[in-house]
Amino acid sequence: MNKKNIVLVIVVVLGLMSSLGCSESDDNSETSVESENVQTGEVKAVQEEEPEPPITEETETITEVPVSGDKEESKVVSLEGAKEIGEEVPEEADEEPEVDIETRMKQIEEEDEKEEDEKEVEESSSTVSSEDVIWVSVMTDDIADVQADMEDVSRAATNNDIASLAVYCDNLFTSTQTAIDHCDRYDVSADLQPVEDEYRLAMVAYNWAAVYCYTGIEAYNAGNAAETTASFNDAVEFINSGTDHTLKANDLMIDYNENHGI
Repeated sequence: MNKKNIVLVIVVVLGLMSSLGCSESDDNSETSVESENVQTGEVKAVQEEEPEPPITEETETITEVPVSGDKEESKVVSLEGAKEIGEEVPEEADEEPEVDIETRMKQIEEEDEKEEDEKEVEESSSTVSSEDVIWVSVMTDDIADVQADMEDVSRAATNNDIASLAVYCDNLFTSTQTAIDHCDRYDVSADLQPVEDEYRLAMVAYNWAAVYCYTGIEAYNAGNAAETTASFNDAVEFINSGTDHTLKANDLMIDYNENHGI
């Protein structure tokens, strides 16, 4: 074998050895990478299996509970946690809101006035007796009779009907006397007594008017003009007096009805 052939063989042998070395190096590198990956996976698995530390009062944090809608989020905070974050625990307010003194005094006055009004109504109602109710009913009927007789007397006097005037004066005397007797018969309450007093005075005045009217008729029939005029003048004065007492009795009765409602 000449030198060129020997050199060529050597070069070929060296090339084969070089290629074999690279292949082994690549295999070793892949093996080391796989080993490293296996070790890293085991470390990660061990780390995942480690338990989390327990939560204590010291490590407790604010837990937010979401609420649906527009309401604000409710926060559940432990007492220790609230102290740590500096929040104050709210206390329930038991005290009523303060009221202005002037307003309160006005309310007290209104309450007192209301109590007084209710008391007056109760007292007024308690003073209404059965005698009051009966007398008012009788008085209403009596005064209607007296008024009718007064109208008859006035009409007869206007017409100079002496005969009819005598009859109507006698009727007026009877009706007014009946009214007076009814006033004396019934014992009314103190609240109704002023009404009865004025009404009785009116009936007495009308009764005397009937008496003087009848006296004037007798004087007229006797031809005594002076006595006739004097008697008729007295009758007119008693009629006017009876009218005044009747008006007073009517006003008192209105006041009585407002308080008692008979």
